[in-house]
Formats: sequence, structure tokens, C-alpha cells
Amino acid sequence: MGDTDFRLSAKVIERIAEAAILAVPGSCTLDAKLAGLAGRALPRVVAHLDADARTATIEADIAVTYPSPVAAVADAARAAVITHVRALTGFTVRRVTIKVANAKAVSSASRVSAEAVAAHGDDITPKAIVVRSSAKRVRSVHAPTPRPLRPISVVPRGKAHG
Repeated sequence: MGDTDFRLSAKVIERIAEAAILAVPGSCTLDAKLAGLAGRALPRVVAHLDADARTATIEADIAVTYPSPVAAVADAARAAVITHVRALTGFTVRRVTIKVANAKAVSSASRVSAEAVAAHGDDITPKAIVVRSSAKRVRSVHAPTPRPLRPISVVPRGKAHG
């Protein structure tokens, strides 16, 4: 591998997709107990990767707030997933399947409008981060001086010494 080569797991792509979905107005998290889906919280994302081709196929079950424009929320979530995964990983997303698995009632004051969903920008600009070492002192490591090799002789099997 070169200096710029790396491998991403499907879990990384799934977490990026979850964050993209939750950034969309009208989408929400739903606790596993409230979802009634045999212990599965929402959103639930499964990514299938072709690491060599750097492509991904993503399936997501999401929860939306009610009332909200459900189809618009699902479309915006799909677009956000594609944009976020491409921007943060370089993977091309071949397909995103979004299934609205549940709805969570909210007050009319918290209602999400179609305009709010349409105004949501699915663009993302990655920011560089600085990684600092937690080590107090960093010492250089030197290899020991190599010792000279001693010649050896090999006697083939069946031959006597002599």
C-alpha cells in the first residue's frame, strides 16, 4: 500500500450515512423500544461495499416526524447520503434505498414543512483536523549496530565427515 492508500469498513460508511440522514429536517431517531421493531433503533443503515471499485450500495430504514412531507424527507435523505459518502470517503454511491419504517408524532409547533426540507443543503465541506500526540516525550529509536556474519559449512546428508 502507498502512503495515501486506506481501507474503509462498511461500518464507517453506515455511520456517515446515519449522520447524513439525521441532518435532514423531518428525520429523527427512534429508540428500539419505541420503534417496536424487535430491538432495532432507527435510523438503521446497512452498506455493501466494493472496495476495489470504491462503490457502495446503501439500504436505510428511517423514522420521520409526523406531520411532515414524508416523500420529500426520504428524497432529501437519499441525496444527503450520496453527497456525504462521496465527500467524506471518495466512494461512489450506486444506489440508496430509503424505507420509512416509522413515524414519530410531534407538536404542530415542531412541524416540518416542505419548504424546510427543500431548503436543506445536502452539501458538505470536509474540514482538516489537527491530530496531536498525547505523548509527553518522543524519543528516536535506533537499530543496533549489525554484527558480522560467520561463515558456515553444510555437509550433505549421507556424506561422512572427514
